[in-house]
Formats: sequence, structure tokens, C-alpha cells
Amino acid sequence: MSVGKIFEDYAQLISISLGVQEIARTAAFYEKTLGVKLAYSLSEHRESLHSVISSGVQFAIDKAQRPEERGLMLHFAVGDLEKFKKNATGAGGKVVADNIPLTIAEKVYSEFAAQHKGLKTTNKMGTLAIIKDPEGHSFAAIQLEEWARYLFAPGNITMVENDNQHEGIKLGERLKTLLKK
Repeated sequence: MSVGKIFEDYAQLISISLGVQEIARTAAFYEKTLGVKLAYSLSEHRESLHSVISSGVQFAIDKAQRPEERGLMLHFAVGDLEKFKKNATGAGGKVVADNIPLTIAEKVYSEFAAQHKGLKTTNKMGTLAIIKDPEGHSFAAIQLEEWARYLFAPGNITMVENDNQHEGIKLGERLKTLLKK
């Protein structure tokens, strides 16, 4: 089965995020508790840290911008975001945020691309929508760009991310410094 086919056939859990108010304190807790070093996100749009916790799944801590963003959120990779949203709304869900681009900051993209030189990367990883189920629980559906699917394919995330986790930590720290200037 090709990596692309995995996401066409079903929605795959790729990330569990925790929206918090105090990101530094929460990150320190989870780093010590889980025994991992969290890397800063390479996005300029939101303060976030992440690490691999299981094959194909990342754990992320996001700075909540609004009270309703606090708590856990599941992120699913889907093959066709428009079809997925139509199915979700047809089943009683509601799209509450739509067509959010997931991008890598231009300030560090060339370094990211060099770390992943075997992939034909762009600074866009995918497009996200946030959906509420009929009970009011929010989750994210993400249509990944073809190249980004490889990073989240079952089994690959552990090999790829563990090999690059230290470089990702350094790159995230560099972006954090650049954004403060």
C-alpha cells in the first residue's frame, strides 16, 4: 500500500494536542513525566511544542488563544478534506474553522528542507479544518500535502522524527529567537 493510499482510505490519528494557558510550565511537566524533549513548532502563527509519543502519532502542547481552545484535541489526516467536511456535517457535525494552512516558517524552511532532503518539500504541510461533533467536541481534520504524508505514515514518524528530533529542537529554538527580534 502506498503512503498516499493510507490517507485516502480512512482518517488516521496523527496528533493529540493539549491547549494550555501556561505553555512553559506545562511543557516542563510533560518533558519530565514522559521523558521526552519537546521541539518548538516551525510555524510562526502559534506557539506550540511537540514530540513523538507513538508510531504515527505526535503529542503537541499549544498555547491556547481563547478559552475554548483549552483541553485535548485529536488531529486526523484525511485524503480529501472537502469530502470529509461534507460527511461530517451530513452526520450532524459543524465546521467551526476552515481552510487553515499549515506552514513552515520561511525563516527556517531551507534548514527544514535540508534535513528532509529525500523529500520534495514545500513550506506548506497541509490544510486544516476544525469540526465539532454533535456532542460539541472539537477535532481537527488535516489534508496533508503529498510529501508531508510520509512524515506521518505508520512506522515512519518514529524513524523520521527520532532521527531529526535533535535537529528539530535546535531549529525550533532558532525560530523562537528569530521571532523575538
